[in-house]
Amino acid sequence: MTATSLLFVVNLLAIIFVEVSSENVQVTTNEGTILGTTSLSEKNKTMYMFHGVPFAEPPKRFELAVPKSNWTGVLNCTYERDQCVQGIGIVEGSEDCLYLNIASPKLNGRAPVLVWIHGGTFNAGNGSLITYSPELFLEEGLVVVGIQYRLGVFGFLSTGDLTCPGNWGLKDQTLALQWVQRNIAHFGGDPKRVTIWGASAGSASVSLHLNSPRSKGLFSGAIMNSGVSLCLWALSRTGNELAHNTGTALGVGSANSSQLIENLKKVDYASLQNASAILSVTTFNNFPLIGIALGPVIEVPHPTAFLTVKSDNALLSGQFTRVPILAGHTSNELGIMAPGKN
Repeated sequence: MTATSLLFVVNLLAIIFVEVSSENVQVTTNEGTILGTTSLSEKNKTMYMFHGVPFAEPPKRFELAVPKSNWTGVLNCTYERDQCVQGIGIVEGSEDCLYLNIASPKLNGRAPVLVWIHGGTFNAGNGSLITYSPELFLEEGLVVVGIQYRLGVFGFLSTGDLTCPGNWGLKDQTLALQWVQRNIAHFGGDPKRVTIWGASAGSASVSLHLNSPRSKGLFSGAIMNSGVSLCLWALSRTGNELAHNTGTALGVGSANSSQLIENLKKVDYASLQNASAILSVTTFNNFPLIGIALGPVIEVPHPTAFLTVKSDNALLSGQFTRVPILAGHTSNELGIMAPGKN
């Protein structure tokens, strides 16, 4: 074979590989049909990837998200959507961020499902399966789902009353888990074998799902990696104070909770994110033992509440979901906050 012929064959094989590795695939969910892609793992196994699958309608600020309604046609899920709003100074993301990403080794089985809940102090991060590669899990035959949930002021602002009870981000997670129960079988997953797994704030989220009656029956196992609901940082004790301080900082403060929330709904997202994040970080740096200011809260009892009882009381009284649990911690978790590290 001449050098020219060899070069032609190599180029042809490269073209064939690209075509195979970027082949599209369609899956019909309960809400509609989506378009995904296939690619090959390092071990030459097919991976089915679906990015930016909506599990909710674009959420209204400081309100409970609702399930995604049905659509017609084919929804392009070959690329990841915006992460949820985050950052200080440079604000990134979008309020329209309630999407999940799915990776499956095959579409016609009943494989165990691993749902990844990202960390980031309840104020940062995303559910990307590009950032968090699922390849090793797919090679073991698992279906992987990465979910996104509202963060910071958009996910955890609370006035401590029924006006804005808070925990919107945790309720987003529950909505995503409900979507998984309805739809994961279409991707080769077994809804009866769903394990939720998180790291840091994601791990504390997993622990909180064990305590919340809203999440009961949505998973059959839990993995907690560096965080539980008993951690001091995992519960905000200054939610109402921060909400009012945010309003004051933006010049829209009000002693009336309803008026305050109406005012904050009208503030542009970047200004709201900046003001609240600065206050939250300052509060935590000055008083780290009172918890992340924009984080989970104990809600006043109401029909859609996620958490109304402190975790220690829930555990002592047996108010938790009993499933197999794997727990551990990452070396040097939050090491960046150690003296001399920042």
